[in-house]
Amino acid sequence: TISGQTSYLILVGINIEITMMFAVAGLGFAKILPKNKNLKILGIPNRWFLIFSYAFLGVAVECVLNHWGVLVWEYPFWRWPNVWTIVIFAYAPFMAFCFWLFDLKSMKTKIQIATGLWLLTFVSWILFVTVLKWI
Repeated sequence: TISGQTSYLILVGINIEITMMFAVAGLGFAKILPKNKNLKILGIPNRWFLIFSYAFLGVAVECVLNHWGVLVWEYPFWRWPNVWTIVIFAYAPFMAFCFWLFDLKSMKTKIQIATGLWLLTFVSWILFVTVLKWI
């Protein structure tokens, strides 16, 4: 979550900066992927190496923000020294999905998946807001 007052608060604990980071990070990191999918870095397939490298980079940034007091890790399994959970359950799946989507050959398939995810998000919002009355 975020700490302090902000006019950019979207939901409790989620602000526009976090949302935009995840909106843009996948695109940015995917654009610097090596064109050769079979290339190995330190003997590891480049996609796997970069998934975890970028995930650790994201967690390193979170550690700094947490140290500064601008990012709060609420749950004991989601804070220092258990930052590996953030790597495995947040950043790595996000990066893996972005890279997988980027590597798809068909633009039509990419658009269908992106549209499907947008629709799923929209339906989820309707469910959370109207049926569950979370907001």
